[in-house]
Order: sequence, then C-alpha cells, then structure tokens
Amino acid sequence: MLPAEIAKSCHDNGVRLIHFSTDYAFGGEHADFLIPDTVKPSPIGVYGKHKVLGESEALAINPGTTAILRTSWLYGRRNEKSFVHRFSQALANALAEGRKLQAPDDEISLPTSTKVLLRMAKTVID
Repeated sequence: MLPAEIAKSCHDNGVRLIHFSTDYAFGGEHADFLIPDTVKPSPIGVYGKHKVLGESEALAINPGTTAILRTSWLYGRRNEKSFVHRFSQALANALAEGRKLQAPDDEISLPTSTKVLLRMAKTVID
C-alpha cells in the first residue's frame, strides 16, 4: 500500500498517521545532525526520491495529523539482516581473527535502536 493510500484512509477515518522514512531523503553531505524543518529534502537516488514523494503525498492528504519520523541505520533484537548487525558481526570477526576491516570513511550515520524509534513514535502519539 502506498503512503498516499494510507494517508487517505487515516484522513477518512480521523486517524493520525506516523510515517517512518529514511535519511535517504537527503542527498549531499551534511556534517551535523539534521534538524526537522531546517533542511529541505534533496534525494539523490530512486529510493530516496520515492520516500520523499510518499512523505509529501501523506502530508498533503492528511495535513496536521501526519508525522514523519526519519531514521538511518535501524537495529534491534532479532534483526540479523540489518546492516548494523552485519557490520558489527564483521567487525567482531575481523578483530577475533586479527584482520583489518575496511569501512567507508565518508559516511556519517547514527544507528537507531528500534526501542528508541518506538519511544519517539509514542511521544508523537501522546
């Protein structure tokens, strides 16, 4: 289901919408954390462009009752497929074997716990 369809259903039923999105909405280089409403989305990939389109549609259809929560690396228990989990496993294995691990040095991210993201959603709901 597309975000616009979900937003319309929420609007028709008087329900608030929390739309989870991604930092891929922002292209380019940002040295610091991004503060909502101070940086305009500027996606550079197809994935980011579609996420921004979905956000825009949801906000237009359900204004005032739609919240966008963006995150980058999401991790939590039983999330073995996540990038953060795979990266931390590769790091632990490399250290245990005495190998060096090559990693990009031009990417800044803040891994986010699923618990923290859910707490933020609850704050928005409350």
